[in-house]
Amino acid sequence: MTREESETVTRRLVEEWVELRGVTRGQSEAPSFSDFYSWLQQDYSPYLDFRSATSESEPLLSVGLTTN
Repeated sequence: MTREESETVTRRLVEEWVELRGVTRGQSEAPSFSDFYSWLQQDYSPYLDFRSATSESEPLLSVGLTTN
């Protein structure tokens, strides 16, 4: 699965998770990313395993980090 395919599915899964959790706009407390990520790992982990079209070091270098 490519990163683009995974991103498309993940966006749909965010909507599903929000509905399952009953999250509403204007809610005083923000939804928990770690809760979403745990749910994603438990039920949809293959979508977290994607190929990148760039080399592994390129994203790190683009934000100023180096690989030593």
